[in-house]
Amino acid sequence: MPLKFDLDLLPIQQQADRALEGAVRKAGQAIRQGFSDPGYAWPGVTKRRSGQLAGTRRDVVDTGELRDSQTPPVRLGVGAYQLQWTAQHAAATFLGAVYKRRAYSLPARNVPLNTLRDFDFPAAFAQAWKGQ
Repeated sequence: MPLKFDLDLLPIQQQADRALEGAVRKAGQAIRQGFSDPGYAWPGVTKRRSGQLAGTRRDVVDTGELRDSQTPPVRLGVGAYQLQWTAQHAAATFLGAVYKRRAYSLPARNVPLNTLRDFDFPAAFAQAWKGQ
């Protein structure tokens, strides 16, 4: 006698989607904290807009505008999320910039990429999975 077995994986997929969103949110939090990492090299001491003197090893935070411009994760589709920074100088900070009218250029300080290199995404996903 033939036997038919139907398997509904939708609840597992839904749980995986929620866990993925949780892991992405945790990655976003890690990136936000990464702005305060004093591991970025800069030529010389400068005075920031905030009035603070910053040395040759520094974090990326001056006024906090770039850090605070990070948007919550946006789901683009199954398994795809986007984080975005809306500050006008986001690309110049993350990718570096050369200015025609200034006597200097800005070195790249790619906080998202540098943070995600050390971020344990599988562990964040597993933790989010268990927390549901």
